[in-house]
Amino acid sequence: MKNATFMKYLFVGLLALSLLCSGSAQAQEYRYRYVSLDEVAQSNGFTNFDASVVKGSGRVYGTVYDDAGLPRIAIYAHGALTVLEPIAFFGGVGYGAIGASLLIDPENFVLEPALLRGNKVEPLPCPPDVFLCFFGGFAASGDPLVDTFDADFNETLFVYDKGQLTPYIPVQPPLDNFDITGANKHDIVCGRTVDESGNHRGFWFNRRNGELKLLDPLATEPHSWAMDINNRDQVLGYSFSFSGIERIGVWSREGKFKTYFVEGTPEFPTISNRLLFNDNNLILITLVTSPAAERDNTYLVPKPGVRYNLADLVENLPAGPGPLWWIVGLNNHGDIIGFNRNSEDFLLERIGADN
Repeated sequence: MKNATFMKYLFVGLLALSLLCSGSAQAQEYRYRYVSLDEVAQSNGFTNFDASVVKGSGRVYGTVYDDAGLPRIAIYAHGALTVLEPIAFFGGVGYGAIGASLLIDPENFVLEPALLRGNKVEPLPCPPDVFLCFFGGFAASGDPLVDTFDADFNETLFVYDKGQLTPYIPVQPPLDNFDITGANKHDIVCGRTVDESGNHRGFWFNRRNGELKLLDPLATEPHSWAMDINNRDQVLGYSFSFSGIERIGVWSREGKFKTYFVEGTPEFPTISNRLLFNDNNLILITLVTSPAAERDNTYLVPKPGVRYNLADLVENLPAGPGPLWWIVGLNNHGDIIGFNRNSEDFLLERIGADN
């Protein structure tokens, strides 16, 4: 009997040790090097770097500014900063081109949309009689978009195709009120709405064929928010109640919710307001507002039931207010961009991992 008891405790101890080692290995898999993008810009003669997108291999696209406040499009990759020649704001990247808004008259802030392909600048036309005209992104087809405002600040979006500007009116969800929070390359968007009963609902909407799905919370909560969508057409969001509990999870394309982490509980009292993920379902929890001890934290959720404080995974995190306050971008390798409470932009470059 004593031997049986000993073997039982030995087994439990080994199991606990294996789980501890497994968790430690998981944490070691996600390690980051902090790169101050503002310091990179300053070492190259510019004042700051506004990071917009992080692509594969940790390549960061954004806008840098010179001492006169004039913008240039910048690309940071593995210690090197490339600054493009035109005086322009970064507008997007994809389909073999960089979208730009050329600043052709700095005094009057006159912009002109353009595409940059290598060293070639291809200006895009603006419709007549508009007050403001700039690059508006890429449509799902790959065609560039031109965004305009008239003197009364009424907005009209145009698609540029085969030398012609055509009003671009994306199919909108058939909802009385909604807020779009994410979009993917298939022209599927996610967002939030409020139903007739006053309950919040996330939604999934295909702009190409008009297919709409309301994303229900679990039976344990009355509300849901959809916060991001990846290129596998999965939606990240919350099943929550305003009393505090927030279940963070992913809806499948069929609308089934899988919980990854639960916060707003006595054990994990976190209340957050922004979620991001990638095609590998690596989740980031950011814009934490409470409790006070966790404010400005960002958390990484690599798999269901596992959460790490992102700051603990960064090897050279600088001191200062809210160093990882707001995360704005995440690529499929796990590289991260964001800014701190002083609006200083950074890259968290994932190290020691193959993808």
